[in-house]
Amino acid sequence: MDIISHGIWGATIVRRPKLLIPILLSGFLPDLISTVIGFFYLQITEGINLTFIWNSLPAWSQVLYGYSHSLVGLVIFSILIIIFARNYLILIIPYAFHIFLDLFTHVSDPLVRLFYPFVNFNSDRLWGINWWEHSWISIVSWTLLILINFGLFFYHKRQKEKTLLTFSIWRG
Repeated sequence: MDIISHGIWGATIVRRPKLLIPILLSGFLPDLISTVIGFFYLQITEGINLTFIWNSLPAWSQVLYGYSHSLVGLVIFSILIIIFARNYLILIIPYAFHIFLDLFTHVSDPLVRLFYPFVNFNSDRLWGINWWEHSWISIVSWTLLILINFGLFFYHKRQKEKTLLTFSIWRG
């Protein structure tokens, strides 16, 4: 899934307007600390054009990707949140949902993806669909995001109106 939709999915699930920026960043984080940093490194050091090519990323960036998209990365992120921002444990959810979404939107070995570096790659376990090769995946994702967020907005608006109506009837 694209990095922006990861953040928006996190915000859609968590729904804490006061924490919107940290929630978005938490949803972006697995990609930010791996492929985005590797991509900008290539831009600066080699001036590679703006097309994203996984195989041209530095090896360290690909290793960071493996860690950041595994349960190891999730545990490390969770420990850091517990130590430095205990009041923001909710930020673990967008990070975890990013990892979950990528299980389905990248062709990969799901055991390696989840348990990197403890499980060896096996091509017999490949599954998933690369979102960048099939535009319908992004269309479905963004359509769902729009529908869910508009639906929740109008639902909450209606609930608020019902509450106000009930309160005004109660007061007489």
